[in-house]
Amino acid sequence: MRKSFLLYLVVAALAVGTATGYVVRAAADLVPGTYYIDLGRAIKGDPRWETEFAEAMRPLQKRYQELNAEAKQLSTEMDQLAIMDPKAAEYRSLSMHLKIREETIKGEQDLLMQAQRSIDDEFLFMASSSIHQAVEQLGAEKGYESIVVAPISLKAVPWDNPAQAMELLRQRSTYWIHPDRDVTDELIAILAQ
Repeated sequence: MRKSFLLYLVVAALAVGTATGYVVRAAADLVPGTYYIDLGRAIKGDPRWETEFAEAMRPLQKRYQELNAEAKQLSTEMDQLAIMDPKAAEYRSLSMHLKIREETIKGEQDLLMQAQRSIDDEFLFMASSSIHQAVEQLGAEKGYESIVVAPISLKAVPWDNPAQAMELLRQRSTYWIHPDRDVTDELIAILAQ
């Protein structure tokens, strides 16, 4: 009985050792480290989103060009106003008219910028679902430990210019990621399938 118990312990120890070795080997197969994707590049790399985004932005861009032309014309008219007699009634009337047009153009440009941000947010939200699924697939296929969204900018911090350095540091939570850890192209390949 004692021999069978010892034999049982030896077999159990071997089984545990083999299982532990398998787990250690499986963990060694993982590619260690954190990888990242550039979300903007991933969205632009997926032709579906790029085409739809361009279509949504086209009317805004057209109107923005029209407003730029109106602003240029307004500038020419303001130059003409500068040579008029400021005491004349025509000067005061034209001056008021030009100021109203200037405020109208600026207001519409602000609205266009808000509309553009809204479209950006809408497309980011729509693309996020397919990107999230592709990230999960990529991580599972490659055995990556984690995949994060890249900081807004991976540019070098301009330490010689404290104001610019602080602005850049406020926009990111990561100081540096090795460029070889960028898996955006692999993600884009999955999205294109």
